[in-house]
Amino acid sequence: MHYCYFRNHSKRCFDPLKEIANIAHDNNIWLHVDAAWGGSSLFSKRFRKLMDGVELADSVCWDAHKMMGMPLICSVFLTKSKDILRAVCAHGDAAHYLFHEDTKDIDLGRYSLQCGRRNDSLKLWIAWREIGDAGWAKMVERYCDLSDYLEALVAESEHLTMMSERRWTNVCFRFESENLDLNELNTEIRNRLMREGVHLVSRSNIGDDVVIRAVVANPLIDESVLESLVSAVERHGQEIIREIPARY
Repeated sequence: MHYCYFRNHSKRCFDPLKEIANIAHDNNIWLHVDAAWGGSSLFSKRFRKLMDGVELADSVCWDAHKMMGMPLICSVFLTKSKDILRAVCAHGDAAHYLFHEDTKDIDLGRYSLQCGRRNDSLKLWIAWREIGDAGWAKMVERYCDLSDYLEALVAESEHLTMMSERRWTNVCFRFESENLDLNELNTEIRNRLMREGVHLVSRSNIGDDVVIRAVVANPLIDESVLESLVSAVERHGQEIIREIPARY
C-alpha cells in the first residue's frame, strides 16, 4: 500500500497524484489518498485542480469535521473495492447473533470495524442540504483568500518570516531575532498567545525549526482577526527580546 497525502500536517502540501498513481498501478500497489484536509478543495472550481487524479486512487479518506466544521467525529472513507472492505471487517462474522446470511437487508455493520456505527453521516447530510455545493465552495474560497491575506501580512512584517511555501490554508511562519535561540523564542511566543487567550494557533516543526502554525478554518475569522494575530505575535516577540514579563 502507498499512502498519498493531499496535505502535510504542518504545511498542507498536495502530492502529484497522477504521477504517483501511474507508479502504484504499474507495480500493483494499493494507492490510498489521505485527503482529510485537502479533499475540501473539490468544492471549489478555483482549487479542485489540486485534487487532479484522485479518481485514480483505490481508496480516499476525507474529514468533514476539519475544514467543513462538522462536529466531531465526521469522517468519510471511500473505496472502489467492496470486497476488500468486507474482508477487513470480517471479524464480525463470528457474531452469529448480529448478521444473518438469509436476510436481504443491507447492514453497514458488516463494513465497519466496530460492527456498527453512530449515524455520523446524518449531520454531514443535513449541513450539505442547508449550505449546498455553492455555499461550501464560497466558504473554502474565503478561507483561502484569508490565508493569502495572512501570508501578505507576514511578508510585510519586519520581524516575521514565512517558513514554507503555502498551497492551502496553513500559514507557517516565525518571529526572527539575531540574538536569541529562534526555537525557544517562537515556542515562548506561542505559549504567551495561548495564555493570553485571544488567538489559538499551534506550534509545529519544519525540519529542525519551530514554527507558529496558523490554520484558517473558522467562519468567524476575518481580516481584522488576522491583523490582530500578527500584531500580537510581534508584540510578544519584542517583549521577550526586551525581557518584559508576560502580562495577562
